[in-house]
Order: sequence, then structure tokens, then C-alpha cells
Amino acid sequence: MTLGELKDFLLKNLAAYYDAGEAATICKLLFEHAGIPPFNQPDQHYREIPVPVQQKMEEYIKALQQYKPIQYILQEAWFYKFKFLVNESVLIPRPETEELVEKSLPFLKHFTSPRILDIGTGSGCIAITLKKLLTAARITALDVSSGALTTARLNAKDLAVQVAWLQQDFLDETTWPALGMYDCIISNPPYIPVAEKKNMNPRVTNHEPHLALFADTEEPFLFYKKIAAFAQGHLLPGGKVFAETHYDVAEEAIKYFIATGWQAALEKDMSGNNRFLILNRSPKQ
Repeated sequence: MTLGELKDFLLKNLAAYYDAGEAATICKLLFEHAGIPPFNQPDQHYREIPVPVQQKMEEYIKALQQYKPIQYILQEAWFYKFKFLVNESVLIPRPETEELVEKSLPFLKHFTSPRILDIGTGSGCIAITLKKLLTAARITALDVSSGALTTARLNAKDLAVQVAWLQQDFLDETTWPALGMYDCIISNPPYIPVAEKKNMNPRVTNHEPHLALFADTEEPFLFYKKIAAFAQGHLLPGGKVFAETHYDVAEEAIKYFIATGWQAALEKDMSGNNRFLILNRSPKQ
């Protein structure tokens, strides 16, 4: 099989599952992962592809046709210019979460050595990125999932940073006294309404961890209420909370925080959706 034939094979087999632009992007990612250079010379079209590479591509196609995300197939995802290991123990990092990091940076850069807590760290993308950008930061990151923490630790090793990792059920308030005091609490908690599951792409619902995706059905604000309650006793004076949320519940959430005494702001993501909650310690607290 030639390189041109392989490309045609991939695009043909992806056509029923992905639009043309997405299929072309996947094809490019697969070629890059296999070490195949981009098409920039006419004679490359006729270059023979080794049989093991062909066989691997056929495996990838089968997985893609089962709606397995390309990031899980290749076990890698890019976040804020860094490459992270990802698997089905962790969410695939999203651009909105990059924005969450971006929102926190102007505040954090006022500190020489900010103390940061990342709640629900998953792959560790937030904690590790902040540590790469703020080398003097003291960062603790926690998750209830042992699989997620194993992945996060591998990412920290690959990216050569030191983060304190904790396996902990943050919703259990009896675990809070073991945690310290922080200048910044940052989190991308489970926030998608369960009712939205039926409208979501099977690449998400069939493969990404539901524990990290969906809010509690009976109390959708549970994680945010817990974060706010924890912050009352563990956020240092002048500290802030940065949290990602769902646009459908963002306005209701901000009203709750203001009513409970927080100085709270709601900011939009790049698509114009209400996405980021920013809480300041109020003089009343």
C-alpha cells in the first residue's frame, strides 16, 4: 500500500463517522503519530508504507468506528502547549479548561510562591501546567480516582514537575482538615447535567469517565457548594476560587454564591458562553 492509498483508505473508512474536516484532522494526527511526514512532495504519494504501519492503521480505524476518541487511541492530548498522557481514567482536556488556567494566571502572578489546590485533577493538566508556568508555586492536586492519579503522576514525571498528589473524596468533609491553606483553589468539577447525556456525542458518553463529567442528579450544585464551603476555611485572605461550570446553570450558581456572602463574578468562554466562576473572599467571611 502506498502513502496515497493509505490516506484514501483512512478517509473512506472515516467518512460515515466524521465530517470531512474532522476526518482530515484525524488522518493527519495518525500520520504524525506513525512518523509519516506530511505530503509536501509529489513523489511521497507513491511511497510504500510498511505492513506493520498498515496493520496499526487498520486497528485505529476499527477503534474510531466504535467512537473511541483519537486522543485515547493515541494516548495523548495537547493542553496549553504541553503533551499529556490520557486514557479512559481521565477526561480529555478541553480548550475551555485552558481558558480556566488563563483566567487564573494574572492573579497568581502577583505571588512569589502561590499555594494552589486543584480539586478533581484528572490527568493533572491544570496542576502541571500551572507548575510549568509558575515554577515557584506550591501545588496540591487531588482526585477520588486512583486511575486518574496514576495518569497524573506519569504526566508530572514526563513533564518534569513536582506536585503533591492526593487520593481523596473531596465531597467527604471529614477529609478537609488534612488539607492546608491556599491562595488559589481551582477546579473543573463534574458539571454536565445528566439530562444532557442523551444529546451528547457517543465518543464522550461511551468512553470518558462519567464520574468526572456529570453533576449529581439530585443536587447539581453539590460540588460548587462544597468548594465554597471548603474555601471559607481554607482560602487565605485575598485568595480566589476559579471554577469551570456549565452555561445552563452558571447564572443560577452565581446567584447562590452572592446570596451566601461571596464576591462572585461570572465570565464567558471563547464561544461566548457563561463558563467561569471566580469567587473572592468577602469581608463578611
